[in-house]
Amino acid sequence: MGAKTWMLVLGPADLKDRLAGYPGLDRDASAAAAARHFPKAKLEPLEDGSLTWTCPPDDEIHIGVFAGVTVLAAKEFGIDYPSKLASSFVNGSEIAILHAMHSVVDWFGYARWHQGVLQRALSVSPDDGVLEDIGARADFEEPYWNGTHPAAMSRGLLNA
Repeated sequence: MGAKTWMLVLGPADLKDRLAGYPGLDRDASAAAAARHFPKAKLEPLEDGSLTWTCPPDDEIHIGVFAGVTVLAAKEFGIDYPSKLASSFVNGSEIAILHAMHSVVDWFGYARWHQGVLQRALSVSPDDGVLEDIGARADFEEPYWNGTHPAAMSRGLLNA
């Protein structure tokens, strides 16, 4: 089965600083954000849980708003081409960051928008190679692109 994650984080430019203090969940803002981003969905609240599980069933949306930072997890974010995310999800936020990953197929994708304008989108997997490589590469990507962390299959790590 492996691990799957897909989430979208929306907020002001200082979202990292806002989350650094582990702010509490704003339930009213979470409900409002869910209604805003999924206006056609029949929404019913779920029990409080953890946003560490960011691959909810297709009929669920996991959302939390913390100090003005919105974290959404839904099937809509598990897309091979992050740049093709519906603009309605990112418009209205200063910063939007999409992260998606499926470990079974070693696929990873991410994108970053500023003021609704795509700044960077990347989607890669060993089988398909680079699906998408748009915008200037982020500093954290350089060790991967220059071969410091090569993508290679390791054999013999597990003994039957």
